[in-house]
Amino acid sequence: MGRGHRLLNAGSVGLPYEGRRGAYWAMLGPDVEFMRTDYDVDTAAEAIRAVGYPELDAHESSLLEPPDPEDVSKYFESLRGS
Repeated sequence: MGRGHRLLNAGSVGLPYEGRRGAYWAMLGPDVEFMRTDYDVDTAAEAIRAVGYPELDAHESSLLEPPDPEDVSKYFESLRGS
């Protein structure tokens, strides 16, 4: 990446990787501010079940019991260079 460029992960509403429930996102402006917003995760999981979302078990599990951030980092680092 060249000078003056920045790469960031804005977060995830549907797959929280910070060890607790919520929607993670970024507010972009002159700076980047990482944000978290609470929402009714149980109701969202019910809605996902109702529409027959593919790979429901894995997605629902991540919503209801978000994984540990260290485990997530280790997993993605293991994919580096694959």
